[in-house]
Amino acid sequence: MPTYLETLRLRLHDGKSRTYPCADGFSFLGWRLFPDHRRLVRGNVVRFNRRMNAMVRDYRAGELDLKSVVERLKAWAAHASHGDTWHLRERIFDRHPLTAP
Repeated sequence: MPTYLETLRLRLHDGKSRTYPCADGFSFLGWRLFPDHRRLVRGNVVRFNRRMNAMVRDYRAGELDLKSVVERLKAWAAHASHGDTWHLRERIFDRHPLTAP
């Protein structure tokens, strides 16, 4: 009896399809998923740090208003809060204090 993939005339790529232990986790949509927790992929955090540096710089230069900075920070924090990122968010926001322009 053919498998479901065979009925669709599909097959797994030998070099790209592997079986890993669940404990190793896997990447999916910017997250590293493990059986008991979720972490943001490192690249996501690096890009946010760069955006955060640019936002703080633009805010201090008076090119960006506080409301838009806060909205962006809240959006990323809400996204990051879906994983186990409490200490990560705390560290990032402590590293980039917003002082008045």
